[in-house]
Amino acid sequence: MLLDVKMPGMDGLEVLDRLRNMNEALPIVVISGHGTISTAVEATKKGAFDFIEKPFASERVLVQPAQRPRPAAAARREPLAEKAVEVAIR
Repeated sequence: MLLDVKMPGMDGLEVLDRLRNMNEALPIVVISGHGTISTAVEATKKGAFDFIEKPFASERVLVQPAQRPRPAAAARREPLAEKAVEVAIR
């Protein structure tokens, strides 16, 4: 799932918190055109799979999560992420 930091109505990091409470295994990539290092660190601490600054190359979104080393907590998300990458490439 791609989640932008700046959204109308609710901050993307708040949405990230709510999604994590509902489904810990959902792979969420946070994107932002106004990202800072502190925002990226906060998103990662809240369970984001990755943080990507906009504009970004579509190859980074499709390939990087599949190539990134995964900590033990993210291992449960691995099959979902790889399947999403596989479907997106087809």
